[in-house]
Amino acid sequence: MSSTKTNFYFRLLLLLCIIWGCKTKENPPQKDQWTVTASSSQEERFKPSNAIDEDKSSRWGSNWSDEQWLEINTHENFIFTGLQIIWESAYAKSFEILTSVDGDKWEKGYATEQGEGGIQDIFTTPRKAKYIKINLHTRATGWGFSILDISLKGTSEVPIIIENDVVVKDAINLLDGNSNTEWSSSSENESELVLNFLKPIEIGGIRLDWAANYAQDLDYFTSLDGKDWAKTSEIKEGLGSFEILKHQKKKLQYVKLVLKNPITKNIGFTIKDITLYGPNKQLSNLVKYEILAQKMPLGLYPTQLKNRQVYWTLLGVPNDTEESLFDEYGNIEPYAGAPTLMPVLKINGKLLTALDAIKIENDLAEGYLPLPSVKWIFKDFDVSINGLSYGKTQKSVSEVSYSLENKTSKKLDATLFFVIHPVQINPKWQHGGLSLIHKLKIDNTHQPKIYVNDKALYILNKKGVKVGATTLNEGTIIQQLYKNRFPSNSSSESEDGLASGAIEYQLSVAPNKNQEIRVGVPLHENITDVNFNKSFKELKDEQIQLWKNKIDKVGFSLGNVEVENTVKSQIGYILLNQDGIVIQPGSRNYNRTWIRDGAMTCSALMRMGLLSEAKDYMEWYAERVRENGQVPPILSNKGENFTGYGADIEYDAQGEFIYGMMEYYRFTKDKKFLKKHFKTIKKAMDYMITLRNVTLEDGYMSKENNSERFRGIIPASISHEGYDIPRHSYWDDFWALRGWLDGEYASNELHEVDIANWANENHKIFASSLKKSIELTVDHFKIDYLPSSADLGDPDPTSIAIALFPCESTSILPEKLLKNTFTSYITSVKDRVSNGKTYSYTPYENRNILALAKLGMRKEAQELHEMMFNDKRPLKWNHWGEVVHSRPRLGSYIGDMPHTWVGSGYVNSVRGLIILENDAEKRIELLNGAPLDWLKNGGISLTDFPTHFGDATIKMKYQDKKLSVLINGKFEDLKEIKLFWPTDSMPKNVLIDGVKVEKYTNDSILLKANTKKIVAFW
Repeated sequence: MSSTKTNFYFRLLLLLCIIWGCKTKENPPQKDQWTVTASSSQEERFKPSNAIDEDKSSRWGSNWSDEQWLEINTHENFIFTGLQIIWESAYAKSFEILTSVDGDKWEKGYATEQGEGGIQDIFTTPRKAKYIKINLHTRATGWGFSILDISLKGTSEVPIIIENDVVVKDAINLLDGNSNTEWSSSSENESELVLNFLKPIEIGGIRLDWAANYAQDLDYFTSLDGKDWAKTSEIKEGLGSFEILKHQKKKLQYVKLVLKNPITKNIGFTIKDITLYGPNKQLSNLVKYEILAQKMPLGLYPTQLKNRQVYWTLLGVPNDTEESLFDEYGNIEPYAGAPTLMPVLKINGKLLTALDAIKIENDLAEGYLPLPSVKWIFKDFDVSINGLSYGKTQKSVSEVSYSLENKTSKKLDATLFFVIHPVQINPKWQHGGLSLIHKLKIDNTHQPKIYVNDKALYILNKKGVKVGATTLNEGTIIQQLYKNRFPSNSSSESEDGLASGAIEYQLSVAPNKNQEIRVGVPLHENITDVNFNKSFKELKDEQIQLWKNKIDKVGFSLGNVEVENTVKSQIGYILLNQDGIVIQPGSRNYNRTWIRDGAMTCSALMRMGLLSEAKDYMEWYAERVRENGQVPPILSNKGENFTGYGADIEYDAQGEFIYGMMEYYRFTKDKKFLKKHFKTIKKAMDYMITLRNVTLEDGYMSKENNSERFRGIIPASISHEGYDIPRHSYWDDFWALRGWLDGEYASNELHEVDIANWANENHKIFASSLKKSIELTVDHFKIDYLPSSADLGDPDPTSIAIALFPCESTSILPEKLLKNTFTSYITSVKDRVSNGKTYSYTPYENRNILALAKLGMRKEAQELHEMMFNDKRPLKWNHWGEVVHSRPRLGSYIGDMPHTWVGSGYVNSVRGLIILENDAEKRIELLNGAPLDWLKNGGISLTDFPTHFGDATIKMKYQDKKLSVLINGKFEDLKEIKLFWPTDSMPKNVLIDGVKVEKYTNDSILLKANTKKIVAFW
């Protein structure tokens, strides 16, 4: 070590001794002395001590909410100079480090709002400490906070920082994570800054945050020995604010920054902070593009490159295997994995995108058809963007119309660029990210074509003024447009796959007129499928009629048109997500089929009159049931067995399959269908016995306390999607009960008396075992609610909800615990939306709407519906992802959009609040939870509406304190109708078919099956 460095350390240690006493340890005590506490733990296996056990396979995981903390007590004072955090994937975006000598008074040591996870080395000003507390403020993902390991630093790890061969006095200001402190260079117009970390470390780069006087040019070098330097990257014509200098993982001890060309001459350079990136935060191609996006105004690059959530919908035709993504700003991703085309305007010398608009409006044709639109609203003009698809299956085309509309009395001159980025709309946290463009060619003919990797990806209806293609080394297309440049080449080749380009149009729009450019996308690679001969309006009118014919199989209207439209939209989205006859919950991440999703989605389709689509899917699945009766839980869209994680440990499939088959039979009474598939239904019942026998084996789960609670139920699985390791989920058991119930029904319908008796007996035996298991689990965990699993005794009302619908298993559930479960749930929902904290939830919770209504908690059901209804993203596109975040722009996993298992749950719940079959009682229930506003205006009208007892036409309206109900049904085997009052009080007078009646209760009235008209007065 040089004398300069030795003197620096001597002075540092001497100073620290004077301040804190020389008995204070220079470095932290051994880890086995430490103890740790935390604000929460997701589960016992994710306990706080995992964060300090030096085992990288274990982790501490908090609850799924912001504002958590982890506190380490080292039990001995030492000189704290920083720490290393190794994050699991669920890291903190903003957090701070506090220190204390007594655990009472705390001093802030470090803070950041730019956390990137991975391996994070943090330095602070040296201070005496015994306690280290990490306050975790904001999550970077939708999960909790998760830490694999923490190590503390002492004086032996304080970096030495040298400027122009002189040790920097205020060096710690460069590394303290405090944006209120800054370092100023002693040199005015060029400075060399060297960081010596005292020992070799591995990093993936640095982030430099500038104060006011930044360097426009910068060179970044690294070295292992301080002699041989490697130039790692450089900045030319920098824009200040910050620099991200990432590279492949490097082992180094020294970093050198050569600062040149300050924005203001002769006053030196100023830096707020330097942050190290961990070795796993390397310079990938995606990171390169993200860095460029972060330096530019929001909107010029796809916003997901700034870790900002983007929402999208689909363009496609029914039953096709390819769909385009169309995002909330009007960008388009032609098909899975393809690069994005993005409109950018230039008016009065300024680049403008959707994010510059006063307002962005999203809508659907007719309010519910899957033909989306986007409008950018500016003061003097609008940009209207409309998307659709047309053509036959496997020959389909997506097309988007971009129209600039002049709202003034003067001519509007504008430049419209269509920019192609090597990025998908589907973000990296959705397993999307980059879409590499190695070869880009833009052929500017009368109908220009954009070729990506030798494939014609986009076709435009008009020749552009000019076209340009570029590479990253030459500057991306946005970098060039931002500097008022345009590439001279119409094609480019890029080894790193980061080519980009644009086609330019000059528009001159007359007052109160518009100009349109159309973009076509052949979804199956045949450019001749694109046809601009018809106007866009003609194409849209055709698609409107096509989709109306598909969706409006029955009459369904509500006084609340927005709710009506949202229900109808789910049917369209289900058909869009469908590949051939195969039902799937999404088009990208969930591009395969689960019988779990499929059976419930079929249920929703049938409830809205789409019977053949459900039949085709269920028959397709029936052909793939294995000889031993196992129903494959997941299949590819070609019918191949899924072999990934979970393929052999999901045990709900048998009950769901039988339910789906019998739902079709209940709606159609198709005996031919039932006879054809009865053997398969019987095999599925046999397999449920095979599964149950596993838990009847001697010694099953004998290592667990009170192991009897696992006996006689379905074995541990991951069917319940809240478990990442197999658990004895009651979800599976409720479905098994439904399977036995429907198996008995099928047998009776075909007069298979012996099999019916066998199914009935097994239903009773299984119900008894399940009831006992729940009771033992409640007692074992000393809980006052219904547990979701026998292993954990955990609350999960959304999985318990299926016991009420569709599994109809409430007879085995303790009424008090069932009520407690949903009362506590409603309390938690109200708390999460009112306490000011961020939260995430899955819209599968829409199942709870109907569950609450069935429990008599109708007001709560309506409130839950209203809350979830307003969480559609975007609101007027009428759909949800699989996850909703209270921070809408949090860049975190949301599943697929539209997610149609979620959508089917919404259909089933809303339909259930209006009309619901009670098969056990042979009863139809009306208005059990329907809000009053659904009955106003035009009221509720159901025309030729399918029920388990036959089709019905029902009209219900509430006006001037009078409820009118008209029923015209072709019912079979219906015993009674139960009508619930839509108000909080019971009516004063009731007429049934013109005759006044006195017999009714505070909440409802029982009617004969042949009742035609009910009028109630308040």
